[in-house]
Formats: sequence, structure tokens, C-alpha cells
Amino acid sequence: MASAVQRKINTGYDSILLISTLLLVGIGLVFIFDASYAFNLSTGLAGYASMLKQLGWVIIGLICMLFFMMRSDYTFLRNSAWPLLYITLFMLAAVWFPIIGQGHKGASRWIGIGSVQFQPSEIAKLAIILNFAAYYSRTLPKNRIAAKGLCIPLICLVACCFLVEREPDLGTAIILFVIGYCLMIFTGIHVKKLSLVLITACVGFGLLSFAFGHRSGRLETFFNPQKDTTGKGYQMNRSLLAIGSGKMYGVGLGAGREKYYLPEPYTDFIFATVAEETGLCGSLFVVTLLFVVSWRAFSISGSTRDPFGRLLASGIGVMISSQALLNMLVVTGMLPATGVPLPFISYGGSSIVTLLISVGVLLNIARNPNLSRLS
Repeated sequence: MASAVQRKINTGYDSILLISTLLLVGIGLVFIFDASYAFNLSTGLAGYASMLKQLGWVIIGLICMLFFMMRSDYTFLRNSAWPLLYITLFMLAAVWFPIIGQGHKGASRWIGIGSVQFQPSEIAKLAIILNFAAYYSRTLPKNRIAAKGLCIPLICLVACCFLVEREPDLGTAIILFVIGYCLMIFTGIHVKKLSLVLITACVGFGLLSFAFGHRSGRLETFFNPQKDTTGKGYQMNRSLLAIGSGKMYGVGLGAGREKYYLPEPYTDFIFATVAEETGLCGSLFVVTLLFVVSWRAFSISGSTRDPFGRLLASGIGVMISSQALLNMLVVTGMLPATGVPLPFISYGGSSIVTLLISVGVLLNIARNPNLSRLS
């Protein structure tokens, strides 16, 4: 029987999600300018260079967000799941190709030409979410989640995680696994099968953490941050000093000192500058905004009838919340450094564009809560 789509479009938008997102993006631009100004001057660039470049990516991201939120419905994405995954796998491998593959500080995570670069690993997050949502939404209504339903998505997930980990980028590989694993939980796959997957993954990530010198050094720094304060423990100690200096209300916007010592303070450790200059109050404001965005994602998922839309919104919620949590745990010294940026705040074109596209998809799903596909 031919499939038909029944839908009732809500002409309004999720204003809480939209406003929270725009506030986070604005805060990110302010602190990227603040934290990168002195660093850029020391490297011969204009003080506002990083902020201006990030603003360009933000504009691209907002245009993409508007495109996805203004579409009549989000179901057109279902047919893009497998093509996007194949393209993503190719791009993840292309980081090692001559000319288009770009390296920085021993890591090969970018592709592009000249100054125009992006990280395929950011696209991989959306590719996994879309692929899992499309695959499992076809099996959920018919209760056909069996062994094959676990194996096929797992193969895709392991392939993406492996390629990202080899860049090397263990932090993003962990985020990819968390996204895929949580989506499998949401589909109702038997807990015994998922337990085996989790144990295997933990052993694998644990071995990878000890197998390479730079990662074992990070673990050593994590367990004993005072052992080498001028070497491996330098960044972590500076980050903790910045957070402690902020106290309740911070030292004042632009008055922070540790951003002059932290290596590239506007990327993974930007939250340390936020904490130093705005204190506990400002930090909690940023955390609250991130919580609100994640909460709206899961709330939209819970109010959506379509299995595809539910899984899509849930996956985006997991992506944003897990990435934010991992970054803040690292910056506060509760986990070893992983290189995961803070969503919407840290510098990075690929990250901000991917996040704004994801918010656009969420806004579209929120407009179509009664969408259902009948077969």
C-alpha cells in the first residue's frame, strides 16, 4: 500500500529553543573575541580575526537553520540518511588525502583548500543521528528490531568512530558512540545486547587511551595535575586557576588573565575564560542555556508522533548535552582532556554550522508534532 503522510502544521516556532540558541551564539562571539584578541596579536593577526571568521560561519549556520526550519516538514531528510553517511565516511577518510587533507599539531581532522576548512567529524554526528533515526523508524512500528537491527547500525557506528579516532580525535569518537548507543536505548533494544555493546566499547576506548603516548600523558596529568605544571599539566592547571579566580561574580569581562597563558583559549577551554570573567553566576547562566536547548530537544521528541522525528530530536538532544557535559567536565578537571568544544561557544566553523542546522531541524519538528506516516 502506498505510503501517505498525514500532518498538521503548527505555524509557530519553539521560541524558547530559538532564543536560547541565539543567546548562546551571541555569548560565544563575545568570548571568542575576548579570549582570542591577545593570542591573535601575538601571532601577527588582527585582534578581531578569529571573531570575524566565526561570525562568517555563524551567518552561514543561521541561513542553514532558517532553511531547515522553514521547510514544510522534515521527512525529506529520511531519504538523505544513507547518501549522507556514505559521503561522511569518504570525507572522514579524505583527511589523509594529499592536497585536500589538512593537519594541525599532529592531527589530521580537516579537509579543504587554503583557509577554507571544515571537520568531517562534525558532519558525522548528524550523519549517525539521521541514519539511526531513519533505520529504526522503519522497524519500530512493525516490531522488527532483531539481531540484524543491532548489527547494521553498529557497523556504521564503528566505522565512523574508528575513522575519527584515527585522526586522532578520541573525544569526538566517544561522542559519536554515545549518540548511537543512546538512540539504540530509545528504540527499546534488549538491555543484555546493549550491555555487551557498552562493555566492548569501554574496553576498546580504554585500550586506545593507554596505547598512545599523548593519551597516557593526559591520563597521568588527570590523576596528578600538580606533577608537571609547566609541561603536560600546564593547560589543566591554568584552566583550574582561571575558574578559581572567578569566584562568584568574576573579575570582569575582558579582565581575565589566564587567557594570556592558556594555549588557544578560545577553543576547547573557552569555558575557563567564561568562568574567570563572569564567575559562578555567569557560568551557571551559560550552563542553564545549554540545559534549556537540550531540554527543548527532548521535549520536542516526546511530543512528536512520528518515530523518525522522535529519534531525530532525541539524537540531537544527546549530541548537544553530551558534548557540553564532556567539555565542562574536562575544563573543571573532572576528566582528562579530550579536545571536545563547548557547543555554540567554542571557536569552530564546522561545529557552529552543524549545531545551527540541528536546531533548524528541531524547530521544524516542533512545527510538525502531529506528523505521522502511514503505510
